[in-house]
Amino acid sequence: MYTLNSDYPLVWRTPTSLQFGIDRVAATLHEVTPTQERVLALLQSRVSAATLRAVAAEHGMTWGEVEAFLASLGDALWDSTRDKPAAAGMLAAEQRLRIAIDGRGHCAEATAKLLASHGHHVIFASGTVASHTDVALIFGSYVLEPHRAGDWLRRETPALPVIFGSAQVMIGPILGPQLCAWCLELHRRDADPAWPAIATQVMGHPSPLETPLIASELSAMLARWVVGSTEPSANVAIGLDAHNGERVSVRFSPHPECACRSLTQNVNVRAVSDDR
Repeated sequence: MYTLNSDYPLVWRTPTSLQFGIDRVAATLHEVTPTQERVLALLQSRVSAATLRAVAAEHGMTWGEVEAFLASLGDALWDSTRDKPAAAGMLAAEQRLRIAIDGRGHCAEATAKLLASHGHHVIFASGTVASHTDVALIFGSYVLEPHRAGDWLRRETPALPVIFGSAQVMIGPILGPQLCAWCLELHRRDADPAWPAIATQVMGHPSPLETPLIASELSAMLARWVVGSTEPSANVAIGLDAHNGERVSVRFSPHPECACRSLTQNVNVRAVSDDR
């Protein structure tokens, strides 16, 4: 079944040319024939390939010509049987994921609702009890308890921390084999030697930034990352200022004192030894 993608409204440029989309154009067609107009009229609602084939044959249009015409529509054509744009480039962005929300609060619940509205399967669970998960979003205040990220790391599940502070919210970086939560804590200690003492005092305390306004802004950002229209860069965190909404990027690297990559390094050494 095919239909036109409502994200790109059809407008006529001249009596024989048209475009899909206004401020972002998905496709432009020139010298549109009456038969092609008939095909477009059918695509205003859901139509099967068999119906398109029959109408095309009735008007002297081969199926190969129909396929070429459909391909020219790009993202303006929606394949409703697969619930995604027919253009191959959109497949990754439309993949349905199983997402775990580790934590509670305004932002966690708003993000879960947005992701579910995009067709993703969303559960509230920690890394110790969740079933198969493609990605985890971990919500916390001031400092992320190391075991929460570690549970997801042991499952080899990419995890994105969302940490509410006293003046900003830090989103990311993505935690995994190349960068763990302890790396982040060691970097914070390097920046402020008193951080370990401070962290023990604020751990478990709620942040004043967990408000509906901040939750609305953050949930939209997180949902866009997960659905693929934008994507966080590796080893980069985004600091969101709670007062003016400004964003600052912070790049992290594996900390040299952290043992999170030691196993990988040991495997690499053994691989070189075996080759010899």
